[in-house]
Amino acid sequence: MQKKLNESITSEIGPFQEKLLFEKSKHIHLNHKDVFVEIGPIFGKATKSIVKGMLLNTKRTLTNKLYVYDSFKYDVNESYAEKILALAKQQNMLDLIQYKPNSWICFEKIFNNNLRSYIDSEDIIVIKGKKLRHKPPIDCSIAFMHINISKRYSDIKSTLFRFLNKTKVSCIIVYDEFFNHWSASIMLTLGFLINRKCLAINESTESSIICQIIRTPNDADLIELDLIMQDTNECMQFFDIIYDECKRLKTKVNESSLHTITLAKIQWLYERKKHIDAKNILVNFFNEKHNLSVLRTLISPYLDLLGNGFSVDRMHKASKRIVMPKTNTEVL
Repeated sequence: MQKKLNESITSEIGPFQEKLLFEKSKHIHLNHKDVFVEIGPIFGKATKSIVKGMLLNTKRTLTNKLYVYDSFKYDVNESYAEKILALAKQQNMLDLIQYKPNSWICFEKIFNNNLRSYIDSEDIIVIKGKKLRHKPPIDCSIAFMHINISKRYSDIKSTLFRFLNKTKVSCIIVYDEFFNHWSASIMLTLGFLINRKCLAINESTESSIICQIIRTPNDADLIELDLIMQDTNECMQFFDIIYDECKRLKTKVNESSLHTITLAKIQWLYERKKHIDAKNILVNFFNEKHNLSVLRTLISPYLDLLGNGFSVDRMHKASKRIVMPKTNTEVL
């Protein structure tokens, strides 16, 4: 039986980002071939803001739809499985979690429950499958894209190659959780695209960044990006490009968020065994004069990095074994 739609869907995004997604979707210029794309909707809080804005867009036609991509599934050994369970408990929807013991949890029923009316009306088209199989609709252009995925380059790569060359000039791209210490891969890819005059950062809100396509990347751009991502030394310049771009924004990025770019740089180097380079950046950072209150906000993420050996893969591992209460979940 369908639960009553929760008007306040549990998620990690805050009210400012909800409003931003709604306003951008409502006012973006649309042609009949344009579509909206969301990759990684979680329980659908951001999805709801996007689709509500899209439906109020005066340029919208019936061909303009929101395509949502996710596997809706996490391995029980991934740290994000713990977060999903916490969010489900907060929304009182643990009974909609599907669970295969010692294997995976699936939250598709929660998403479908929260967005049922939009799915039934086909304003939202749900594409379920693994990230490597995600493909944009044929014969379309992407006008708006919201991305909330793993920050590992191996996960980002398929999205870049399959979706970016389908974006239109002026397409808005919102990256969730950009200002996090494990976002090095996204920082570097955006830095490359800015350097190649494909993309510009327009603003930031909460921990996210809002970009706009100024030249649609072609296959040659994306192949070059992939090659450069394999070269640690050549990559480093793009951290500085991102830092400078964020610093020049009219809506100022707070100082602690800017410093996470430095943390990401240290993590990137350390994981690639460039220990001396990582140490030099860290020493230089602490030799500079920084506000004590700002430094305090960096202690927790720094210790998180340190405790996981500066490894992104280790940070994605669950901290404890997940045991689901059998009475509250569907066991498969």
